[in-house]
Order: sequence, then C-alpha cells, then structure tokens
Amino acid sequence: MNDLFLMRALNYVFIVIVLALVYFGFGILSQLLNVTPSHAGAVGPSAGIALAALLLLGKRIWPGVFLGSFTTCAIVSAFSFDTPMLVIHLAYATGATLSALLGYVLIKKFVGIPNSLIEDRSILLFMLLGGPLSCLVAPTVGVTAMYQSGMIGATQILSPWFFWWIGDTMGVLVFTPIILIAYAEPRAVWGQRRYAVGLPLMATFVLVIILYLYVRKLEEEQHRQEFNDQTATLSQAIINRLQGDMHAIDTVRYFFYGSRRVEQDEFVFFTRHTLELFPEIKSSSWIRVAKGGINLEFSAALNPYPDYEVSAQRPWLANLNKLLKGRQGKAEDAFMAIENGQATVFFPVFSKPSNVDKHLLGLVSTTFLIADLVHASTEALKNTGSFLTIVLEDGAGGPYNTVYSNQPAGFSQVNSVRQYATEAGGRRWLLFFYQDRKDLQFHWSVWMVLIGGLLFTSLSGVGLLMLTGRYFRTESIINERTEQLLKAKIAAEAANASKSRFLANISHELRTPLNAILGFSQLLLKKRTFNKEEYEQIHTIRQCSDHLLELITGILDIASIESNKIRTDIKVFDSHKLLKNIVDICRLNAEAKRLELDVNTLAIPRLLSGDQKRIRQVIVNLLDNAIKYTERGRVTLTANYVEGHCLIAIEDTGCGIAEQDLESIFAPFTQLNEDDFIRPGLGLGLAITRELIHLMGGTIRVSSQPGTGSRFSVSLPLPSAEDQPTRPAGNSAWQPADGPLRVLIADDSQINLLLLANLLELEGCSVDSAANGREALALIERHDYRLALVDLNMPVMSGLELLMVVRSRGKGLKMVAVSAYAEEGRINDALAAGFDAYLTKPIRDEELTALLNSLGS
Repeated sequence: MNDLFLMRALNYVFIVIVLALVYFGFGILSQLLNVTPSHAGAVGPSAGIALAALLLLGKRIWPGVFLGSFTTCAIVSAFSFDTPMLVIHLAYATGATLSALLGYVLIKKFVGIPNSLIEDRSILLFMLLGGPLSCLVAPTVGVTAMYQSGMIGATQILSPWFFWWIGDTMGVLVFTPIILIAYAEPRAVWGQRRYAVGLPLMATFVLVIILYLYVRKLEEEQHRQEFNDQTATLSQAIINRLQGDMHAIDTVRYFFYGSRRVEQDEFVFFTRHTLELFPEIKSSSWIRVAKGGINLEFSAALNPYPDYEVSAQRPWLANLNKLLKGRQGKAEDAFMAIENGQATVFFPVFSKPSNVDKHLLGLVSTTFLIADLVHASTEALKNTGSFLTIVLEDGAGGPYNTVYSNQPAGFSQVNSVRQYATEAGGRRWLLFFYQDRKDLQFHWSVWMVLIGGLLFTSLSGVGLLMLTGRYFRTESIINERTEQLLKAKIAAEAANASKSRFLANISHELRTPLNAILGFSQLLLKKRTFNKEEYEQIHTIRQCSDHLLELITGILDIASIESNKIRTDIKVFDSHKLLKNIVDICRLNAEAKRLELDVNTLAIPRLLSGDQKRIRQVIVNLLDNAIKYTERGRVTLTANYVEGHCLIAIEDTGCGIAEQDLESIFAPFTQLNEDDFIRPGLGLGLAITRELIHLMGGTIRVSSQPGTGSRFSVSLPLPSAEDQPTRPAGNSAWQPADGPLRVLIADDSQINLLLLANLLELEGCSVDSAANGREALALIERHDYRLALVDLNMPVMSGLELLMVVRSRGKGLKMVAVSAYAEEGRINDALAAGFDAYLTKPIRDEELTALLNSLGS
C-alpha cells in the first residue's frame, strides 16, 4: 500500500515537473517574440499548453503551471527577487494558474470533459470559454501587480494588458486543439484530425510567426527612421537658431562701425530692437579696451528673467586680458565663455575694419542661455522619444564641456544616438540625440496585421474543427443527412456573403494606396514640364495604375455577376482614345515577351455610346490572354464598325485550344491543364468577359487549333454618337464671380489630404482641410464653403455623422462622400443618407473637374 502511494506521488511529481519545464520552454519562446518595448508576448503557447494539460490530466496538476510561470517570470527579470519583483513573480504565476483553472472549470460545466468536440456548439463554447473568457484573468492580475508596484503608469496599462490577453487567447485557440489532437480520447475521432486540423494549424502558425518577425523588423526600422528624421529636424532648428543668434549679435558690432561715437542710450535702443526677437539673449554690453585697461562702459538688459542680473557677466572682465592675449593670429574672430549653461560671446571692434594698422577699440559682449535657445528653437516641433545633450570643444579639438542635457537620471546612453555638429563663437558645438526606447509608440495598423494573422490562424482551427465535426456527424448519423445538407447550404450562403465582404475590404485596402499613386502621377503630369522620355514614363505609370485599378475592380465583378448585381453605365466615349490606351498598356507585355502586336482599326466612329469601362475590360482581358498564351509570333487586334455594331477580333499564334475545351475556358477559376498551358492568373478573365459581353447585348465566338493559335471575335451593339452635341471640356473648374471656389476636405489620411488639396488647387479652388469630422464641423461653422469632400471612415466623427449634423443645422453646402469602397451597395447607401455625390478612390482628375463644373449648373 505504501509502495503504491509512493509510486503515485512520484508519478504526480514527475508530471508536475514535466509540465513546468514544458510551460517554461514555451514561455521563453513567447518572450523571444515579445511586443517591444513591453514583455507581453505576441502569442502565448504556454496558456494553451496549460489548459490542455489540465483537460487531459485533471486540475490537480495546477502546481506545474504555477512553477512554470514563476520560473519564466524570474528568468525574464534576470532572477530579481527583491520584494516588489517577488510580488510580481507570484502575481504572474497566480494569474496564469487561475486562468487555466477557470478555463478547465467552465469547459467542464458547459461543454463536458472528455468531449470529442463534434457539435458546432461545443466547439464554439470550448474556444470561447477556454480562450477569450478565461484568458482575461492572467493579464488582469499581472498588469494590476505591475501598476501597484510602480512598474507602469495608469496610461500604460491598456497596451500590455491587451497584448497579453491577445497572446494568451491565441495560444489557447491554436495550441490547445493541437495538444488534444495528439493525446485526447477517443482516438478514433481525434486521431483522424491530425492531418485535417493539426497540420494546417501548425503550418499557418509558423507562417504567422515568420510574418511577425518580419513585421517587428519593419517596426524597428520605422522607429529608427522616425528618430533619424526627428533628430535631423531638431538639430537643424537648433543650429539655425544658434547661427541666427550669432548673426544678430554680430550686427551690434557693425553698429559701432557705422557711428563715430556710440552713446549708451543709442546702444540700448539699438540692441533691444535688434535682439528682442531672441528671448534666449539676456544682455548685451560694450567693453572698451584702452591703454588704461578694460572697462565695462555700458550694458543693455534684454529679455530678462527674475534671477538674471546684468552684472552677472562682470567676473569675465578680470579674465579678458588673458583671453585676448591667447588669441593671437585670429584677433578678428569672435570667442566665447561658458558657465552654468550661460554663454557669453565677445565680438572685437576695431578702429578700421579693413585696414592693416587697425587697433582694438573694444568688445561687444552678449550673453544668452543655452536652455532657452533650445526651447525657443524646438518648442513648435515634435520632440518625443529622444533626449538631447550639447557638448562644446575649443578650437584645438578639446577639451569637451557639456553645456546642456535633458536626460533623466539613470538614463542609459547605449541606445540609438545621432550626432550633429556646427561652429559658433569660436567653439565647435556637438549635438547628441539619444533615443528613449521606453517611449516607442506602436504603429497599430501594422500590429493589427499581425493580430489579424493570429486571429486567422485560430479561426482556421475553429473552422477546421467544425468541418471535421460535421464529417463525423454525417458519417455516424445517417438520418440527419437532410438537416445537414440544409446547414451546408446556409453555411455556403454565409461563406459567399463573407467572400463578398472580404473582396470589398481587399478592394478598399488596395484602392487606398493606389489613390496616392494615380493621384500624384496626375499631379506630376499637370504641374511639371518634362522631356519626352520622362513624360512617357510618368504617363505609363498612370496608364498602368489605371489598368491596376481595373484589375482591382475586376475582383468584385465576379461576385457581382454571381449575385446578379452588376450594372452598365452608358455614356458617350472616345473609341480611338480607348483603343490607343489599351494598346499602349498591352504593348508593354508583348514587348517583354518579344512578340509583335499588330493593330488594324478600320472605319470606327470616334464617338460611341456604351459602357467604356466594361468595353475596356473585355478587350484588355482578351489581349492579355492572347499575349499570355503566345510564346512566339504575333498578336493581332482588328477593330471594325458595321451597322451599329463594333466588331473586335483578337488573333494569336499561341498554343491553341482543344475543341473539347472551347466551352470550359469560360468557366470561373478554370485554366487549361494540358502540357504546359498553365499560366499565372485566377482563371476569371474569360468568365467575366463573356458575362460582360452578354450584359451589353453582344456575342463572343472562339475558334482555335492546337499548336497554331486562337481567334476570339466579339460583336457589341454600340450606337454612334457623332451627330450628338458634345459639351466642350474646360481646362479648369467653375469659378464664381467673386473669387475662387472655397472647398473643405476632410480625411484622416495626410496623404489623401495632400493629394486632394493639390488637385483642387490646380483647379483654382481655395482649400481648407480637416483630419476628422469634428475638425471639419468647426471649420464649417466658421467659414462659408460651397463644397465639402468628406471621407466616410474618419476617427472622432465619421463622414456620415458629419453629414447628419450639417444637414440638421441647415447648412447649404454641397456634401460629397469620398471612399475607397467601390461596391454599388455602399454608394447607394451614402447617396440615400443625403450626400450629393460619391467619389471612389482613386480619384480621377476628370471626375473631380466634372464635379466642380456641376456647381455652376
């Protein structure tokens, strides 16, 4: 009996120690992936391992979690066991243990232990209770202990708590299923999930960690670049201010050259009016040098402060003889004396400034405070996360003398440092900027990408568990097959809706940077004069940007086609210009493959009526496919116009298409799968092309012979608009009689504000900008605007909220929504809410001009 008890005790101790070691190992891994500058890990696998261990072996092994967490915390703090740190170690270990125990208790009560997690409800409850809910305990206890011990302030609580909670939650959602797949019962269920769930989870997690390391490197480089840019600005401001002080002080010396005799009243009047713009300059004096000695003749107090006295500089008089004698060979140069952060500059004044036999009449002495100079030059500039030290050396290269420093006590100078130098007052000034790593600010948009990756990994695990659960239910319960098919249909519809939302978000994120590329290329073409080669290069950038924009729009087209939401926009367009732009873009791809691109355009009216965007999309898709599947020879584009129909034929000398594949090539996500016919792409181009042609009332035919080439023929009904009156396009927007049009733009992106402001100013508008809706509202209350361009997604007050307030106050200005969301549903919602118009990013200059011209109608 005693031997059995001893064996059980030893087995229990062994399990506790192993759990503690495993927890410790993954805890150290988590710290290696911590979120700088905090110690909160980006992912906490230890939390997932602790919960899985308790679920598999029972809650009695909780001491292993406590020991592992305590040891990890001690290692991270370099084995600091003073009273505050010991309390924090215990708090960390207690929080981790309570979090695992809470997850165990909740799962046991609401899900059940053991559980094969086949039901969707069980999976969701398991993940919710074991992850986000139970993981609230550890960060709350730990951060509270850190705050009580003074390690962090009240304003620093949220960041470590959030990352700690996210890391532990992701650890549970990813690693707990992996451990259960390896060891949980029944093995008939969990074992089959090894490849369907476990392997994808591990692979996705590894990819996310690689992404994390890359993102953290980008973050550090961005912080370093921000520090370099900031210090360069600050140093230049200080150097400019110092040189400005020297120049202003030097003007006092030339005042003596311009007057036969300077009286005290004249001196005081001149210096006060000359130097009053420099608050750091406290006094200026005239020191006469004569055979009888050196005498302080008169002084002027400038920008004094309570503790400053003009007489404070007089101790320098006793040392002036010595200073003057030591300056042989450079008598005309200014020289400087420093004491207690106060600099006194001496400028010599001679009887004849340009004569060889001149003699020294006296010295203009001016005193300024270095701290005030630094403050005056940097108070209007951003100065966060860096400290400044100013060191002076004499003309001989030493010794060094620190004259200013704002570093706090105990600050380590081993961090990033930038040095700048200048010459002033006969001394070499060295400016050292040190980076404060504790003040680094997170770039939340970058970190949200990382958190999104971890969230995607965890949700993938949830989704895979649910999919395998459904598989097991289908296999074991035949009589529920009808219900399961219904659920599969609902899930497919939800997935399709999610796909549409995902595509819309992807389109939004791609359109936002493309707005800057396309917009600034438009600005360059308008504002600058280039030679022919440069103009063609920038014009190519714009054309390629237009093409990329159409490709992004095409991502949404297939979803719109499937949901029968796509519409046509019939307008009069220039067919010659359209064909030229298409050929210019596609010719680049053809030349890259050394193919000949022949264009035969017959008698086509210049002005046609149709959906220019869809026609362009059709021709580009067909040309792009022809070039893609042609390795040698030529691609020929032939355009004709017969009886109101535009006939487009695209012929290539490529690989050709087998007869049995002539219909399947128009299916979505389909590419030929024979020999080497596979090419890059999503397989959507021809599917979208055929649907667009049918939507416009046209037809498409294809004929091909393998090894010889293919021919695609398109017929589109496009009425000629040659006889319709056209409105001449002006070069600039409508101008009211009393001056330029006043426009307000509101956007939380500085790049978008800069772009819009430049485009509007080129159109002759007067532009004011705001970074959010509240700032825009304040400007609307103070000024009379005719037009407001408002981004829909802004912090503090959104564009829709701003619209409601403006309309409720009876303001008569025209409100235009601006957004990178291009789907028709969002556009219609914005117009229904009360916006007068809707501009989609990237904004084209012709659309903006048309909008401004509409104000005159």
